[in-house]
Amino acid sequence: NGDIFLSKLSNDLKTLENSTYIGGADWEDCYALALDSSDNVFITGRTLSTDFPVTSGAYDESHNGDTDVFITKVSNDFSQVAASTFLGGGGAEFGNSITVDSSGNIFVAGGTTSSDFPVTSGAYDSKINEAKDFFLAKLDSDLSIGTSGGSDSDGDGVLDDIDNCPVIS
Repeated sequence: NGDIFLSKLSNDLKTLENSTYIGGADWEDCYALALDSSDNVFITGRTLSTDFPVTSGAYDESHNGDTDVFITKVSNDFSQVAASTFLGGGGAEFGNSITVDSSGNIFVAGGTTSSDFPVTSGAYDSKINEAKDFFLAKLDSDLSIGTSGGSDSDGDGVLDDIDNCPVIS
């Protein structure tokens, strides 16, 4: 069992300014971090914990399968989980990359083995194509709406030129 930790150090790396744990009763892996314009911290990865801290009104408040993606927004002083959601289907998922655009939208990319992974109407690709497939999800800043699908031609769960996908930076 293992939780995620977030720590913020001073610019000279000599002072621990903020530090916290985030997790549930089982294990979590955090793979990516992004900041918004207010220095709130967004993290993504995967969790096996059915009791991972999610917030009321989030896109998905229930753990769905083996491992689910978590997308979590932590206040800039690390004092609260401002928003948190699961994302997944009945199989295994992981969030591998996260970014925040200038409008506050959250983009997460990762991999899934779930044939029932949630996709939106009109998504580029609405079905899993192999044993593992790529996904790209878009949520609003309070993590309450939106998702879409995609196809990861090389199966690594990473947005890259090989997959003919835009790299979000």
